[in-house]
Amino acid sequence: KPPRRGLSVGGGGGPFSYPVCFNGLRGQPYGGFSAPRLYNVEQVEVLKGPASVLYGSADPGGVINFVSRTPQSEPSYELEGTYGSYDLYRAHGHATGPLDSKKSLLYLLDLGYENAGSFRDNVETENLQITPALSWLVSDKCRIDFEFGYIYDRRDGQTDRGIPAVNGEYFVLPNEFNSNDPWDYTETTAYYGETHLRLKITDSLSLYSGLRVFSSENEQHFHFPGTLDTTTWMLPRTFSDSKDEQDGLSSDTHLLWETGQNEVKNQLLGGVEVTKSHDDRRSMTASQGVPGIYIWDPVYDDSTEGYVFNTPTLTDYEMLRLGGYAHDQITFCERLHLTAGARYDTYETEQTDPNGISPTYKDDGGAWTYNSGALYDLVKSSKTTLNDLSVYTSYGECYQPQSQPRYASGAPASAKSQTFDPLTGWQVEAGIKGAWLDNKVTTAIALFHIEQENILAQDVTDPTGYTFDTIGAQESDGVEVQLGGRLTDSWTISANYAYTDTEITKDSNPDNVGDRMPNVAEHQAGLWTRYDFWDPGLAVFGGITYVGEREPFSGFGGDPYPDYTKVDAGVSYTFKRMTVKVDVNNVFDEEYILGGRGKYGYIPGAPRTFAFTTSVKF
Repeated sequence: KPPRRGLSVGGGGGPFSYPVCFNGLRGQPYGGFSAPRLYNVEQVEVLKGPASVLYGSADPGGVINFVSRTPQSEPSYELEGTYGSYDLYRAHGHATGPLDSKKSLLYLLDLGYENAGSFRDNVETENLQITPALSWLVSDKCRIDFEFGYIYDRRDGQTDRGIPAVNGEYFVLPNEFNSNDPWDYTETTAYYGETHLRLKITDSLSLYSGLRVFSSENEQHFHFPGTLDTTTWMLPRTFSDSKDEQDGLSSDTHLLWETGQNEVKNQLLGGVEVTKSHDDRRSMTASQGVPGIYIWDPVYDDSTEGYVFNTPTLTDYEMLRLGGYAHDQITFCERLHLTAGARYDTYETEQTDPNGISPTYKDDGGAWTYNSGALYDLVKSSKTTLNDLSVYTSYGECYQPQSQPRYASGAPASAKSQTFDPLTGWQVEAGIKGAWLDNKVTTAIALFHIEQENILAQDVTDPTGYTFDTIGAQESDGVEVQLGGRLTDSWTISANYAYTDTEITKDSNPDNVGDRMPNVAEHQAGLWTRYDFWDPGLAVFGGITYVGEREPFSGFGGDPYPDYTKVDAGVSYTFKRMTVKVDVNNVFDEEYILGGRGKYGYIPGAPRTFAFTTSVKF
């Protein structure tokens, strides 16, 4: 759950739990437990700020939209193979082109496979992803795209919660340490299909309609660590066994009406978004009979023999969301742009116990959210060094129903009937953007303030640890600076810096109020550059990442995670249709902490690794 602008994202394994879109449709195409590779992704769009109008009822920190590669009218084929550290093997193939002489029917086929080990003990990964697509160019005013996907993803030993700090100190235990047994795993098999219609009805009116349906199955079998006993150096564990079947749909349909010319132009957008999910979950846990681990010399189990499991918990959970939105943008004299929008979201949930042990509960709600903004072009289409310069301000709200089951999967019947208020938030932002050197270089500075309420967390008043409550509120203030583009025809650069000041303003533990948000650095910076000596030919590239000190999660026995600086580098050579590339990550073998998983441990970053890639295009 990486933070965005200092705020934690949603979660819980639901297909719509995270502020993520694929091809503009809300949710992950492979369900809530998927981990797709980016084989067929053309670009990643990061829309900062509350995106409650155009991208659904997202969290206030913003939304990430992954855009797939689409079929092309000219034939193209790619083959790529990678070998790297810790037995990394990756193969990728991509083909696209027309299926008829008129080039009105286009195809795409993308195949990717990965098998890899890790510097962590007991960790292996296997991933297979197949993505075919078709595009029908009905006319110059109508296009219909179809995309299908299959994924198989197995991850052994990757459900551990990190490495415990020993007497509050990090890196005492080796970074290879893992509380998972060699036979712990999570396995996902998933399918999806989606279609997108783009129709130009008139010169001023256009229609877009997108629909995705998906189905996934996830199995998890893993040991969950407890709190380290520093007298015996034993790490207690429980065992979880679960199976989760998800299916659902995500759709968005809107009309865009563009009017006006010369001095005044107007763009009016209105539409409807629908998401529906069904989650059928079975789980059981064992705490008695599960051996702990002596951290100085771990000995792992080879089966669940002797484990005492509780009665399996069965859950059937459904959620339906409906959102209607309208958004208007008016441009005056090609310099002043004013925007305003409104959205109404409603939801219905129902949770049942197929065994009939727990009572069925239903929940529903709805709310209006609003956004507005203004942008003024101080400099526009200038032929000088500074080509464009604009200032802007914006305000937005969000409304997010809690889309995960209302209780932990192992909860007793008495803990199950609960309802929660949706997560809400708002943001205000102001900034300045510029384009330089014939629009080859862009710069941006943004200042923001975000507030978020009704954060779902475990209820510490429940000694069983099974129930949840909306007991949190957070604030985040910050400044972001970005620069990117081509300084010359051969030199590309991207640089960024972020200052983020976060605060917990409400929590079930009063001692946490006033603290910084866990795992959020006050200062972060990055620099990436590439230089092409000739094109095509030799190129060198590299980057530096700095992440400042971060607070650990409440209850974790350790000091703040230390800051770190990591350097990556690489070189590539292209000859005709073949490219050979070598990537070296963490060049100076920096020992660092990526973050934490709750109060149980910290996640170490990978040591120096390399990857050797050969690709051919024809």
